[in-house]
Amino acid sequence: MIGETCIIGDHVTLYQGVTLGATGKTTGNRHPVLQNNVVIGAGAKIIGRITIGHDARIGAGSVIIRDVPPYTTMVPAAAHPVRYRNHKLPVLTLEGLSDRIDDEIRHIRFSEDRLERKLRCLERRKRSVSSQEPERLRH
Repeated sequence: MIGETCIIGDHVTLYQGVTLGATGKTTGNRHPVLQNNVVIGAGAKIIGRITIGHDARIGAGSVIIRDVPPYTTMVPAAAHPVRYRNHKLPVLTLEGLSDRIDDEIRHIRFSEDRLERKLRCLERRKRSVSSQEPERLRH
């Protein structure tokens, strides 16, 4: 479906089931603008008076409601299970994911600090041992 006020540039590819639509009952220019060399995947929905920049790629099944800069590739969120054998599954929120990532980063930083301390200690031991070697062994 291509809305009546949609503007499509040169060398644009639209795959099956693409919608270039409007929102609400606005009048005037209310459909998307697709600049040159854009590819829109099957079933993608581009809604409203937004601009898809030149050489952009929109993945199949994407829903786009904001401008897409040139040379940008947009993909939809991957499907995930919400129910298994009639039991609701817990939802992973961005907040929960953020907490997990923060914990992992703290752990990595702690490990890095510990390894750096060990390395400095080994370097000091090496300098100490090499300074105690007899002159004939240094050459």
